[in-house]
Amino acid sequence: MKKNLNEKQTVTLVNVLDQIPDNSLIWCILDIDISNDFQEDEYFAKVVDDIKTSHGKKKYFLHWDEINKMSKKFCDIVNFLVVGCKNKEIIFKIENELYELGKKDYPTTDRLTKIYEYLIDIEDGLLRAIYAQDQTFENKCLKEFGPYPVPIY
Repeated sequence: MKKNLNEKQTVTLVNVLDQIPDNSLIWCILDIDISNDFQEDEYFAKVVDDIKTSHGKKKYFLHWDEINKMSKKFCDIVNFLVVGCKNKEIIFKIENELYELGKKDYPTTDRLTKIYEYLIDIEDGLLRAIYAQDQTFENKCLKEFGPYPVPIY
């Protein structure tokens, strides 16, 4: 991670996911545009392809070990929007609002953190934000990775 202002910061999705302390949540990828190395894993290749071609209409609920394993095979992340929550119904309740508003006009951070435990937003190859209900965690990530946006590899 960033050592001082003169060093280039290198952030990977794996670095970000490693910071999340609660791995019992349900994760859902709402948007994905990546290049990957899923040659030996047809399931993850299908997940990515289905999400891309359905433009967010098809949902895959993943457990922590799956999202973590999957992220290690990402080669180049263009867009990636993933939420972690305790309950699947929460995702269905608010996802339409997110898409209708468009990524550039998210609801306020307060609104998002009342809905999801975590939201990780990568757009155009940049880590735009990490929202969390736990403000201490959010501040820790901002200190570790921010200020946003930062390139993600």
